[in-house]
Amino acid sequence: MQKIQYAQSNQELQRRVRDFMKSVSPRGYRELYIKSSIILILTALVYTTPFLFSLPTWLLSCMAILMGILMSAIGMAIMHDANHESFSKKQWVNFLFGFSIHLVGGYAPNWKMQHNVDHHSFTNSVDHDSDLETRGLFRFSELQPWKKIHRFQAFYAPFFYAIMTLFWCTWKDFGQAYRYYKERREDFQNIVFHLTMITCLKIGYFIFWIIIPILFWNASWYQVFLFFFLMHFTAGLFLSLVFQPAHVSSLTEFSEAVEYGDRTEHQILTTCNFGMKSKFLTWITGGLNYQIEHHLFPYISHIHYPKIARIVEVYCYEKKLPYNKMSSFSKAVVEHFKYLHMLGKRPVEVS
Repeated sequence: MQKIQYAQSNQELQRRVRDFMKSVSPRGYRELYIKSSIILILTALVYTTPFLFSLPTWLLSCMAILMGILMSAIGMAIMHDANHESFSKKQWVNFLFGFSIHLVGGYAPNWKMQHNVDHHSFTNSVDHDSDLETRGLFRFSELQPWKKIHRFQAFYAPFFYAIMTLFWCTWKDFGQAYRYYKERREDFQNIVFHLTMITCLKIGYFIFWIIIPILFWNASWYQVFLFFFLMHFTAGLFLSLVFQPAHVSSLTEFSEAVEYGDRTEHQILTTCNFGMKSKFLTWITGGLNYQIEHHLFPYISHIHYPKIARIVEVYCYEKKLPYNKMSSFSKAVVEHFKYLHMLGKRPVEVS
């Protein structure tokens, strides 16, 4: 695997933020613990309610959609900080809350390699940022080859976004761990250990979400499966619609390089914020609507992003860099699908 290369790393913005954070811990602590408790308690309540009451299918379906949103919140507002080690300065606390990824059906070592290493290092670098790799199903950049199927990608994207976490909790982790082993990635050489761990965790996952509900919920087996699939469709769609507009947009830049002039500039140019005035959106998405700040300061908890954003925007203005942002979540989603539609058109051949 190639390593990212930067000709320089401008420390000025880092210094400004460090100065601002001198009186505040970069971790989340009390505010993040309260948020995590609320999300996890709500998740427990939704999961345990069918043990106690027999619910009509329509109400169980509504609860499944709510559970999908809560699963997304666990991933974005709890697990994400913990696996970036910005949840706490204590490693065992980060590990404990980072383990919540397994409630969503993922595998922490894989996620850290794909997200922390590949995505954060090679952001929007075609063939290197694994978030852009779809085996030709999508065209996320003009630098990627066009296929006839891409004419319809803006229409079939919601379906594949919705099954993202289903793919994640079934096959993806096995294939991904084996690929990291073949690529000789650090910490993945003991492939037997990783495949054994993934297998055990997946078995536990399906026992928790399928077997126990079938045996003990006041619901029929088909209602349990309906709940499971609706939960995943909601979680997959919501997660995708938060992450995709932050990078796959007409406002962001793409490249084929693994060598860049400046890390700060690279992250600013390849990332986009949205809905920054919505406190609820910031709360439920774990600050991932402040994607620029997250990419610049992944070691700082998301609860600080709204304040840091003011410093970053001033810096961009001074350096004549674009501070990519859209006023709302809905506008970001619409812009993303417009961009997919544009990329789906056959490229004009230049003679």
